[in-house]
Amino acid sequence: MAAEHFTVLGERFGRLFTPTANVVRLFNGAQWAESPAFLPLGRFLMFSDAPNDRVMRYDECNGQTAVFCAPPRDADGA
Repeated sequence: MAAEHFTVLGERFGRLFTPTANVVRLFNGAQWAESPAFLPLGRFLMFSDAPNDRVMRYDECNGQTAVFCAPPRDADGA
């Protein structure tokens, strides 16, 4: 996946990361992605896409993103 460029708009935010860091888009199908949680033992990232009523799972090993559960039955904290 290609790294994306970004601009830091707030000086305070700029101190929170390495200036040479890259942002990589892992998924392009969420309406509003939030609440990421990385599980190192399974090497996957889970996040909510509340407007689409689902929880997504990104697998670090194969680079695939898929629906983990839908509907999440309030698993996203809503």
